[in-house]
Amino acid sequence: MTRSSPPGAVLAALFIASALPACTAPHVPTRFHALTSAAGDGASEPSRPARFISIEPITIPAQVDQPQFIVRQGDGSLVMLEHERWIAPLAEEIHLALAQSLQKRLGAIDVSRLGVVREEATRIRVDVKRLDAEYGRRVYLDASWALTPAVAQASVQTTVCGVSLRQDVGGGYPAIAAGYRALIDQLAARIAATLETNSGGAAVCPP
Repeated sequence: MTRSSPPGAVLAALFIASALPACTAPHVPTRFHALTSAAGDGASEPSRPARFISIEPITIPAQVDQPQFIVRQGDGSLVMLEHERWIAPLAEEIHLALAQSLQKRLGAIDVSRLGVVREEATRIRVDVKRLDAEYGRRVYLDASWALTPAVAQASVQTTVCGVSLRQDVGGGYPAIAAGYRALIDQLAARIAATLETNSGGAAVCPP
């Protein structure tokens, strides 16, 4: 013979069960961002013979080499945003974005991504020294790049250049990602200008 629970106990249990979902923290979706622009963005490749480059692995500061966005606060401290992330490792994203921009600007083919060796490829080494943002204000990029023409002669020299870039951005984390894309494209423009001055010896840094 089974005993039934008192009506009051049943009502209390139902009340507790109905209240449980309200105590659960809302799920915050993670958004992923990329530094490469979308295909078919209207930019066309230049009608010139292809040149070959080899972009070496990008170096970036350890403190920003994270999957999460890093945002600088008003007091100078840095906050890591768990739900705003890069779609791929940051160094790889920068590499891809630079290669994409240089191909559109110069018709340059990055052979480092093709697994082939071209003796005529100019080697490009990029060192990112700063990459962070102030929410709703601006993003920052400090970087240097070194070009080594692949010419089999003793006079070949490596050219080292540097730049500090700033970009105003609006509110929202997609705006920060767009600001970073603009900075990487500006960096690519300066690298392209340096490549254009290369005549087999030392190139010239852009003003």
